[in-house]
Amino acid sequence: MSKARPVPGPGWLTPLVLPAYLVRGEHLLDRAFERYGDVFGFWAPGVGRVALMRDPALIGEVMTARLNPFEGRPTAAAWGPRSIFAQHGADHHRMRKLVLPLLGGRSVQRHRAIVADVAGRTVEEFPAGMPFALLPLLWESLLEIALRSLLGLDRRRLEVWLPVVRELLHVALTEELMVRFALRGLGAIRLWPSAQRLRARCVQLVRGEIARRHDGETGDDVLSLLMASRTAEGWRLNDDALVDQVMTMLLAGHTTTALGVAWAVERLVRHPSALHRLTAEALRGDDDRFATAVACETLRLRPSTSTVPLGVARERLTFGGYRVEPGTNLLVALRALHRHPRHFADPMVFRPERFLEGRPAPYSWLPFGTGPHVCVGRQFALLQISTFLHVVTRRVILSAADPRDEGMNRVAITHHPDRGCTVVAVPRGPVAPRPFGGRPDA
Repeated sequence: MSKARPVPGPGWLTPLVLPAYLVRGEHLLDRAFERYGDVFGFWAPGVGRVALMRDPALIGEVMTARLNPFEGRPTAAAWGPRSIFAQHGADHHRMRKLVLPLLGGRSVQRHRAIVADVAGRTVEEFPAGMPFALLPLLWESLLEIALRSLLGLDRRRLEVWLPVVRELLHVALTEELMVRFALRGLGAIRLWPSAQRLRARCVQLVRGEIARRHDGETGDDVLSLLMASRTAEGWRLNDDALVDQVMTMLLAGHTTTALGVAWAVERLVRHPSALHRLTAEALRGDDDRFATAVACETLRLRPSTSTVPLGVARERLTFGGYRVEPGTNLLVALRALHRHPRHFADPMVFRPERFLEGRPAPYSWLPFGTGPHVCVGRQFALLQISTFLHVVTRRVILSAADPRDEGMNRVAITHHPDRGCTVVAVPRGPVAPRPFGGRPDA
């Protein structure tokens, strides 16, 4: 048996990897994988040793090892210490048993009418026949969907919530957060008064909603149902844990979904056959299989974030003929993984049909993560993207304002269309079919 070798990397230049990535983005990672193979290592400020991989087989091997939790998420400070993403072991398992049924399966379908309502009002804001950036509208629309679905907010309470959460989301998508996270050991996060005030204001609003339900107000929103939920053993979330779950769902879910819709539209207007098939499905109103396939293919080619953490090596590990030392952070490079030619035929081609033809190979498609911390809101995210696409394509005829692809602009740890998904929309005329699983558009 050959001896395991160290994970390759740039050697003494490793401290320059993160600064270079901040400048060159995903192209730097592409070049590194071309040079070193399916895994390479480097050191990142605020994180430590990193082994970044793109091969599903390696990921599968790593997932069989005993790993410590990954603690390198820059937005974790905003979620709170009792977030489902911050829990591990038995506490995490109990928490998932309460949260997952509310955001998956048939339960998630009750939110479709909210998505369709907000999407319909968003379409009314499109300037007819003129180029406009869709992404800014989506930030607002998907935030309203999140607040109504999670908290059941009426218009009056939405007007109080929206500016607070909007500002907190803005802070979470800045380079300042990245720098402060790298320096968090020196108190750069803790000593950030403006961000701390914003989070405290948001937490105060969440506690107000919890108090309303303690006083007898109920509904079918996620918070109300979560407060009424118990495990078979009678375990429930206390108020502090409820606050952190709401903060997590707001901050983690909104960005992925808004970018998912924007990138889906950016791809569709440059692929007329896919847009035509989606529009036909939307006008029929009998199912959303192709719209969901569009969402999945979009998240493959244009993942909203750069990496997915697997964990931290608890002891020396060997996988794929490599070895990593204890304390190494094990991460997946999503874009490189999703474009690996061994697992996706014609990986650079936007072809939603591939997700109707069969399931991706294990560990080859991970926009929502993997392992015990796979995103509990993944079905809700796909429902929002597919429903939004149906409403938009029923109401307007979309085209690209510029035939050239929009580039991936890195904003903190997310990828945005560099022209904001600039499109042209022409009203389709009076069409009122019954949307799949919902009611006619407003």
